[in-house]
Amino acid sequence: MKIIKYLWVLAIFFSNVSYGANVRWKHPTPSSTLVNAALTEAQVIRSAKGKEINLENVSSLTALAADDQQDDFFLTTVDPDLTLHTKGFSRNPGMIGLIFEESFQRAGIPDKPVKGFVYQYKGKIIGATFSMPHMTHSENERSSMILHTQPLSPFTITVLYQDGTTASYDVKSVETRARFGGGFKSKQLDSFDGKLWLNFDEKYHYFVGMPYNR
Repeated sequence: MKIIKYLWVLAIFFSNVSYGANVRWKHPTPSSTLVNAALTEAQVIRSAKGKEINLENVSSLTALAADDQQDDFFLTTVDPDLTLHTKGFSRNPGMIGLIFEESFQRAGIPDKPVKGFVYQYKGKIIGATFSMPHMTHSENERSSMILHTQPLSPFTITVLYQDGTTASYDVKSVETRARFGGGFKSKQLDSFDGKLWLNFDEKYHYFVGMPYNR
């Protein structure tokens, strides 16, 4: 793929420096080889169950909700300049946090039974980190990651209700910081911070997923 020779520009946030057999001064950061492999896998059109799917006959993402046999899927492309385009479909509202009444209020959409949702986003890839660096022992360890991007569009979600109506909203990230004296405090930002999950489907393929901080 054309993207492979361009991935060397991905920033390495931390180096894997060790002292002694079991002490690491810094947590490892994903190698360019691992990130390259993850993004290459993410560009294969697959359902969440790891099966490749054909979208040629799909005229609209929202039309997928009418097919009860349609699996969730995640579709990503990466341009040579590292511009990422991602969109997908899911029947699981828990993936976007639509579980409680407060969740619908925060999104500014009606609280009604949900059939599924679709999403789309465009951003410029600027780096990647492991989602749990303290539990990762190698820069090449196949583990869940966080893909860092510079937003070029909002991360837009369209909720598909069971009554046939829809509602859209743009994701706003949540910033969490350690509180002086212990604990943490969180606040909602005015926009999406560009951080996306880069994790696995049921067949252990990488895919670009939902926003990390939301």
